Amino acid sequence: MDKEKNNCNACSADDTCSTNCKKTSPQTVSDNFQEKMSTLMKTLKKAANDEPIGIKEYEVSKEFLESVIQLSPERSAEIESYLKALKDAYMKQVILKFM
Repeated sequence: MDKEKNNCNACSADDTCSTNCKKTSPQTVSDNFQEKMSTLMKTLKKAANDEPIGIKEYEVSKEFLESVIQLSPERSAEIESYLKALKDAYMKQVILKFM
């Protein structure tokens, strides 16, 4: 296989790329977005109800919100407030765990 075939950017839809080159379909992107949005909504609901938030929930939600800030900088203040609420809820849980 030549070098160009190993370069993901050089692969077209018809090419059989190396195993290192993974194509992401629009459906996969949509599914990932929906999954992260769902996790975010559940996590925010838990935070609002003073329920425990797991590290994975916190990290997925934080990563998602940070990516939204990059896409919508005009809403950064609102999104920052969500990030702060998530962090506060998570840190409260961590502190209570060690008391």
